[in-house]
Amino acid sequence: MVTLEEFGDYQCPPCGVLHPTLKKLKQEFGTNLNFVFRNFPLTQIHKNALAAAQAAEAARMQDRFWEMHDFLYENQELWRDDINPQAIFLKEAEDLGLDMARFRRDMGDKQVQMRIDADTDAAAQFGVQGTPTIFIEGRELRPEVANPEEFARN
Repeated sequence: MVTLEEFGDYQCPPCGVLHPTLKKLKQEFGTNLNFVFRNFPLTQIHKNALAAAQAAEAARMQDRFWEMHDFLYENQELWRDDINPQAIFLKEAEDLGLDMARFRRDMGDKQVQMRIDADTDAAAQFGVQGTPTIFIEGRELRPEVANPEEFARN
């Protein structure tokens, strides 16, 4: 089994561009690929990145992380510039059949924030500067390789 870790920001345009490639790899390799997503919201430049990470992690609490993760990347243009993207996240959570009272509670929960903070701390330990940053088996891919065309070749 190969472990691929992505440090990503749901509002990051290059992360959105890379998402279909990573999703395809996940489908192709199935159980032979351990795909780990780590939150690295760049809140200084992406005002909705933290709220998106909270929505994904709140969905994780109900075993629907990957569905929310995919929605966030595949619909960036829908929520990235929204003044209050939570309404969009709540609608998606409802569409996913989540317990809405629990989802609302979990979005602001300490456990969700601790998970995001742990990912951010791991990014600092690995020297991650931006997104997307990809590690395969603990080795960082050079940034010029972390794009769909180059990724497919490696």
